Amino acid sequence: MNLKSLEYFLIAAEEMNFTKAAERLFISQQALSGHIKRLEEEYNVELFCRRPSLHLTPAGDSMVFYARQFLNTHARMEADFADLSSNYKGHFSIGLSRLRCQVFFPKIWEEFHRLHPNIDISIADGASQTYAELLQKGDIDLYVGLNIAARPNVTLLPLAKDRLFCCIPYSLIQKHYPGHPEAVADSLRQGVDLLQIAQLPFIMLASGNRLRRNIDAFFLSNQIHPHIIMESNHQDLIYRMSRDGYGVGIISPFLIYQTERLGNPDRESLITCPILNEMPENLICLAHRNDYPLPRYAEDFIAITQKIFADYASSIAPACGEPFNNMTQHNIQYIQEVHK
Repeated sequence: MNLKSLEYFLIAAEEMNFTKAAERLFISQQALSGHIKRLEEEYNVELFCRRPSLHLTPAGDSMVFYARQFLNTHARMEADFADLSSNYKGHFSIGLSRLRCQVFFPKIWEEFHRLHPNIDISIADGASQTYAELLQKGDIDLYVGLNIAARPNVTLLPLAKDRLFCCIPYSLIQKHYPGHPEAVADSLRQGVDLLQIAQLPFIMLASGNRLRRNIDAFFLSNQIHPHIIMESNHQDLIYRMSRDGYGVGIISPFLIYQTERLGNPDRESLITCPILNEMPENLICLAHRNDYPLPRYAEDFIAITQKIFADYASSIAPACGEPFNNMTQHNIQYIQEVHK
């Protein structure tokens, strides 16, 4: 059995178009057809029907299942050899969003590479649903995602709760609370009730974003239509626009954590604080398959990732506190009085 033929067959089964599959594999269509034909001859089956349009036969459906199982097992075997030999150069793939990669991966890599200098990593960028599909296909070994749906063959390891934060420019406080801007700013640093700043301009995540939907539902339930001056799925852009004084940004605290860790030059010009209103909490988890054993280096990667996220969770926990404690209620009342 030729492993490459199985790999090529799976790509053809995904594309359901030999021309596109060949282009994706950087081989000729004739070469791809040759690999498919060798598999059909070896197992005495027909894998594709060409009419009325290209589709898998029942044997082709079975081949997809067994090819994935076989290639996954082969990858695990190679991984085990990587554990046994210090000279073996192994590789594994992970799913990590651009923002989480930017904030967390350099530290994860620093510790992981020190333990396993011969293991290479490739990173797939995308959304949690995309990663879930890639994991089932065996295209990635694990991923970090948000609110991951449970599956029988997937283990979920909670890493942190993703609570929303506000980035409020001090210039906006000076404009809207001219009498006592410093006192208001000090109050807001303890946490913010969105209802009390609803009159300020907002910079939001794009409509349809999972975090944005929670914000929209909150404002809708309170019959408030906030003034949204910009929308973007790039949280680093939202942070920069807030820092420059254009509006209140609402983001996850990843970038705030990174800024604080590296030394925060924006502390005086930008107030960063947790949103205290009750909203559905989003859970960040690491997901990996449990239907085959993980090599030691993958287990080490998971342990390091858990440690890095635990440091992150503990660093933002003091800022979150419990919603609407006595001090926060006092702060909110103070802001209301100043704004009158």
